[in-house]
Amino acid sequence: LWLDQNEIVSIPSWFADLECLQYCNLDFNKVQELAKDFGHLQPLRTLYMRSNDLLQFPESVCDITRLEELNLCDNKKLFVMTGAILQLQALQTLQMDDCGLLRLHDSIGYCTSLRFLSLSGNNIAMIPTTFSRLWKLEILNLSSNRIVFFPPVCHMTGLVQMNLASNEITTLSLEIGDL
Repeated sequence: LWLDQNEIVSIPSWFADLECLQYCNLDFNKVQELAKDFGHLQPLRTLYMRSNDLLQFPESVCDITRLEELNLCDNKKLFVMTGAILQLQALQTLQMDDCGLLRLHDSIGYCTSLRFLSLSGNNIAMIPTTFSRLWKLEILNLSSNRIVFFPPVCHMTGLVQMNLASNEITTLSLEIGDL
């Protein structure tokens, strides 16, 4: 389902009845929130909602436990990631670039299937200690944030690309050399 650049402000209630929907692209609309019943889309594997007007992380998305790919980039008013994200155990790709995020919720560390994580262009200053649980991570982009200290990631042995450019990092753990 593609609903690209249609200036959709809210998702109609019938949307939750699309019981076979696996891919949904709502990029470049004006969606501010998702109704609670959006979480009933259990077969959904991929959700794109780039460049909308989301005011908060859509908690109903966290009810879609088989979701594998989520792109919320360029939702500039998002600011906060919900703790409910820990329910997304199947999530492999999370992109939230340029969302105005002020911090990462500790629950990000429970998304242990993550292979690709991009949170560039936000205002994140601290990385939670639970971050070290993301041992399947292959690509990490945290560029253009306000990160001062980056925690040890030596057990992330699958990491092939890490971008920490344009932060405020003064010290890296010696363990980073074990990657």
